Amino acid sequence: MFATAVAVLYEISTGKMIYVNAGHTSPLIVHADGSFEYLKKRSGAMLGAMEDNFYKELETKLIKGDLLVLYSDGVTEA
Repeated sequence: MFATAVAVLYEISTGKMIYVNAGHTSPLIVHADGSFEYLKKRSGAMLGAMEDNFYKELETKLIKGDLLVLYSDGVTEA
């Protein structure tokens, strides 16, 4: 058995976003101008897939008007 997860720490004053993606679907950033980008890097394997797994912190920056979209894989599989 395993689970996927994304954890995000966002600093409002600077726009700095630190995140960990444990095998989950790629978060999406929608920019104010309508363009978008997927955060495709993964930090490590799914939760519970292996013992003693290490998860690397990833970092990006959100700017005013950006929207972070997190969604279940049920959305993409439907």
